[in-house]
Amino acid sequence: MMNRYKITFVLLFLFAILSCKDANAQKYTYQFSEKAEKNISGDVVILPFGNSYPVKVGELSGGKLTMDLENVQSDVSRQIIDDHTTNIVEQTPFSCEDYDDSLPKSEVALAGSFVVLAKDGLMIAELFAVTDKSLKDWFISGGHESPVKSSFYEMMYSDFDVVIQDHCQNYSENGQKIIQNHQMDLDLKKGFNRIEFRIEEVGKSENGDFDIPVKTMVTNKKMDWKNVKWVLNPIEGH
Repeated sequence: MMNRYKITFVLLFLFAILSCKDANAQKYTYQFSEKAEKNISGDVVILPFGNSYPVKVGELSGGKLTMDLENVQSDVSRQIIDDHTTNIVEQTPFSCEDYDDSLPKSEVALAGSFVVLAKDGLMIAELFAVTDKSLKDWFISGGHESPVKSSFYEMMYSDFDVVIQDHCQNYSENGQKIIQNHQMDLDLKKGFNRIEFRIEEVGKSENGDFDIPVKTMVTNKKMDWKNVKWVLNPIEGH
């Protein structure tokens, strides 16, 4: 009887481990449903080292997106890496004018949106990984449209292992009012990392003309990849 309980416990323990692993799996597929989306096919790449050095992470064919973000590799030269990696503060879209100088040294390159390449190497579409599809307008407008409380995901290359934890604030011109709160909680490994950019609160800009993210988190911890939705944005002329 005791052996049976031991076997049951071991099986439940293994199931729990596998379930957690699946929840954060980096290999998966996604099916687009619109006719226009199904007409776009090509390699899915990221561009942390510029347009001349695409890094393949998947394929899009007949509306089916197949991704493998677990074994992303690049054979670019040391010089190319050095030319495109900088401090994390210069890479994140949520930054402060007075980030703490005590932040640990980092050399990273943010990949930006995912891109679909045709066989001739031309960019034919962008892919945005988001939790709310309405965030697409904010991306395409370069931040001029109103954001929404949600997350978006991008890849970041790190030249070495580094832990970065920091919090900063942007103030009004007179220094009396906090306009934005930004936080980072990153445990980057050498190579390519998935990063979540979380918009936790939306508010008004200092002059009140438009909406902006006023509280954000940049992290690669405890990300729920199951809630990611993919938005396909065809590039005009293709």
